[in-house]
Amino acid sequence: MALTSRVLEIEEHALSAWPAAESEAVAGWCLRAMSGVSRRANSVWTGRATGTSSLEQRIAHAESFYRSRSLVPSFQISTHAQPSGLDAALAARGYQLVSPVSVQTALPGDVARASTSSNVRAEVEQRMSETWFELSARRGRFAQVEDVYRGLLTRLSTRASFAIAFIDDCPAAVGLGVGGARWFGISSMFTLPEFRGQGAARAVLRALAAHALERGETLYLQVERENQAALALYSSVGFTHHHTYHYRQAARESANG
Repeated sequence: MALTSRVLEIEEHALSAWPAAESEAVAGWCLRAMSGVSRRANSVWTGRATGTSSLEQRIAHAESFYRSRSLVPSFQISTHAQPSGLDAALAARGYQLVSPVSVQTALPGDVARASTSSNVRAEVEQRMSETWFELSARRGRFAQVEDVYRGLLTRLSTRASFAIAFIDDCPAAVGLGVGGARWFGISSMFTLPEFRGQGAARAVLRALAAHALERGETLYLQVERENQAALALYSSVGFTHHHTYHYRQAARESANG
């Protein structure tokens, strides 16, 4: 498969694997909003471009969409964003480049063989437990917006798989898997601070990989390029860099003007 097609395939899966509360399809783009929670769910997905609208018209429509919701206009720009010239056009309008991300892939069999400590175990469930939600939402980065996060998980329905790792039978780490026809996306990785560095996250990855292997799907995940600890973890279990994306975000004074 050509790299461009593979990038688009992953990006389309990732789009559906993190469903915003509100979305609007506009000539191939997808405008997403979710109460300002999650950069991904509050930005324009730009993997495809159809129709005859000019680039200027597209950008103006997106800006109106976000400003009407009191959100800062933001565009997710992958290495194959469409139409060509979008990133340069946004930069010329004063949009700032923020949060560069590495999209990484791995064969599930490789990750499933990753070593873990004898006192660490992990399991994957198709239904979300309150223990999983307690760690992922209330103890993680969605603590202040747990209802919004629960809504996102509900929209995933049966596509979601919930992994949790235990250290000496204490819940220590969680991760979310979202399946599809070919790809299995991993996100919402979180380890309680008191259990970090003890192999809980590796156990979560290994459990999700084993689940993906049974489904016949290839793994991918997204990690900010400044997160050196996460990059080292994913590399150690077999993930490699596939492509990048970043966001172009309007200056706040421009967004309010």
